[in-house]
Amino acid sequence: MLQPTPDLSLDVIANTLLSALKHNDTPHADAGIEQLYAFTSARMRATTGDLRTFKRVMRNPLYQTLLGHADAQLVTSMQLGTSVRQTWRVRSVTNDEGVYVLAFKQQPDNSWLLTGLVREGAG
Repeated sequence: MLQPTPDLSLDVIANTLLSALKHNDTPHADAGIEQLYAFTSARMRATTGDLRTFKRVMRNPLYQTLLGHADAQLVTSMQLGTSVRQTWRVRSVTNDEGVYVLAFKQQPDNSWLLTGLVREGAG
């Protein structure tokens, strides 16, 4: 499993996380969710809880399009200082679409952590 390190670019991280969610159950059940959790910030974990709780959160219908999706396309990426917001259009294998915003923050050691994941238009 990939871990946050300063030598990983944000592009590599974002693509790795989306690929992991696409292949969520490879090499074992929820491996993709576990990979995503490895890149979550302490602040995000304070909101989403431990890995077990995070897995339940990711199984919420709002995030189902991400798990096992057919493809994902980067729509926009905006950086302000050490914060980046990426908008991704994700299509499920059943052709459902969702638009997700992934928020990242560069850490003092120059690694990137996920600080937010929301589905646009939800709520």
